[in-house]
Amino acid sequence: MIYKFWPKKNEKNQVKSSQIKYSQVQIAGQEIKAEVADNEELRMKGLSGRETLCAVCGLLFVFEKSDIYPFWMKEMNFPLDIVWIKDKKIIEIVASAPTPAAAGQTMNYASNAPADLVLELNAGFCQKNDIKIGDEVIIK
Repeated sequence: MIYKFWPKKNEKNQVKSSQIKYSQVQIAGQEIKAEVADNEELRMKGLSGRETLCAVCGLLFVFEKSDIYPFWMKEMNFPLDIVWIKDKKIIEIVASAPTPAAAGQTMNYASNAPADLVLELNAGFCQKNDIKIGDEVIIK
């Protein structure tokens, strides 16, 4: 998934493995190992181009301020659950956002209210684990 900002024409959209940070995210008793995207470069890259995401893994987008942050599925190879978080509570969930190939086009997704975090998970993770709007999110 790609966050809404794009690099300038001469900038490379690659992330070095040494830049990757992780956090443990806990929701509804589930532990998620989340890569942290806390700068523009990491947010731009997101999960695009990857083939898979482990069953208990995710990508946590961290923003400096609460706002409406739209996402789209450019260059995604697998569907996702997208979870918007504000003040450690889930405020919106898009379940099973399809890949562009499955949807026939690249879809845009956004929350209806400002968020300060967005968590991407494998499609179906929220339903399987009974994760819902209003659930508390603990980040370690």
